[in-house]
Amino acid sequence: MNNAPNMTSNNQNSKIILSVAPYYKRLGAFLFQLLLSLIPIFLIAYLLGYNFSDFIENIALFALGLIFIGVCSSGLGVILYPVYQGNIGHKLFNLKVVDADTGLSIHSPSHGALRGFLKVCLVPLLIPILIIFINKKRQTLWDKMSNTRVVCEKNP
Repeated sequence: MNNAPNMTSNNQNSKIILSVAPYYKRLGAFLFQLLLSLIPIFLIAYLLGYNFSDFIENIALFALGLIFIGVCSSGLGVILYPVYQGNIGHKLFNLKVVDADTGLSIHSPSHGALRGFLKVCLVPLLIPILIIFINKKRQTLWDKMSNTRVVCEKNP
């Protein structure tokens, strides 16, 4: 059930309806982007002789890996947000990031960098993800901190 209001926008003479992104699409996009972000850190770690258990057992190595993933995610945000209004996971699931107040598309590289870094840093805490279930706009903590929300595009 979608409790949040729909918005419409005109895109090259065709009307597009924007609705709050369903949970399953957000989860799918999040997991896809997370896996994509983890590839470089595990590849570099493997080349340096580390394995996954090393990251679990050594908190400093885990923190360093988290910071590196945050930087990679921020870099991807800088590149992808101007093009896709989100990350590759958003594009794959037909989602886009909009301003929470106005509903206007986010094309800003700085928003992409901020959201990417916040997401990586806040995910291990788990609560920032679960907050999505207690608000009508289905915003995570990084959505709230960057004043954005994720919507799904539908052609009528």
